[in-house]
Amino acid sequence: MVSKQLRLTELLAKGLWAGAAAATLAACSSPPPPPPPTVVSLALTATGTVNPGVDGAPAPVMLRIYQLGAAGAFEKADFFQLNDKDQALLGPDLLGRDQAVLTPGSTQSMKFEVKPGTRFIGVTAAYRDIDHAIWRADVPVPPNATTDIAVNADKLTLSATAK
Repeated sequence: MVSKQLRLTELLAKGLWAGAAAATLAACSSPPPPPPPTVVSLALTATGTVNPGVDGAPAPVMLRIYQLGAAGAFEKADFFQLNDKDQALLGPDLLGRDQAVLTPGSTQSMKFEVKPGTRFIGVTAAYRDIDHAIWRADVPVPPNATTDIAVNADKLTLSATAK
């Protein structure tokens, strides 16, 4: 009888030690890895007829690329407000800005990690005939993922679509 009790006590002690060792190892394990960064990859394209002048000849067009926390003010502003006073107009929703110049028929690529809090990429095109142009586009950017965005500057139309 004593040996059965002794054997039971030994098994119980071994089980407790194994449980304590497992708990210690779990406590020492590394924390989960951080989430992946939010990355945007832009494919910028200008058609051969982009930004025509009064004579119809195409010309380079300047694009501004905005990292935005929200798109409301961006979508409501007129071109000259954004072009001249974007920081004051967009306020805390403006998290980053870049620009590129596209010549007729050209393409460019940009890839970058967005600023924390970025939920939209907004793009504007400085067309010569701004009053008859579709000069603005924006695309939502999901966090912790890479978003491929195709930006196309056509004759008088700017478009941006997530691929």
